[in-house]
Amino acid sequence: EIMCGACQKAGYEQYEISNFALARQAGTSPFSSRHNLKYWTGAPFYGMGCGAHSYDGQSRWTNIAKTEKYIEAVRVSGHGIAERRELTEADRAAEALFMGLRLNEGIALDDFLTDYGVDVIRKYGRELERMKESGLVEIGGGRLRLTGRGRLLSNEVFVNFV
Repeated sequence: EIMCGACQKAGYEQYEISNFALARQAGTSPFSSRHNLKYWTGAPFYGMGCGAHSYDGQSRWTNIAKTEKYIEAVRVSGHGIAERRELTEADRAAEALFMGLRLNEGIALDDFLTDYGVDVIRKYGRELERMKESGLVEIGGGRLRLTGRGRLLSNEVFVNFV
């Protein structure tokens, strides 16, 4: 809370649980990390090299971490993938929900229903009501978002969706 206050006083806005950007008068800061936003919005990303992680919208994979083993694997098989996990529709929806909630804007409930076929209010109504009463989430304007308290205790919220 002290850090958030100091950042705000210095002219930075918190746009995500652990990220701040220099604020501007209206709208989202042009200084928000486009790199990190890929993770929170479910966009594909491809990691290159030892230990890198990747996501293509359907699966996640990790490259071999040890340099010598990575190089040998690429030489022998053409890739250095150590582990690959195909995501189910339920996995993708759960990830999108808790990753999207990292952003201060939260998630648009109608878009979530369209994109993932999940009515968040219907599926998680009981849990959401409890979290709302605890001051962790708010629902309004067609969006679900964390409150300031919810950002501090985000894992208490996210555990409900995995």
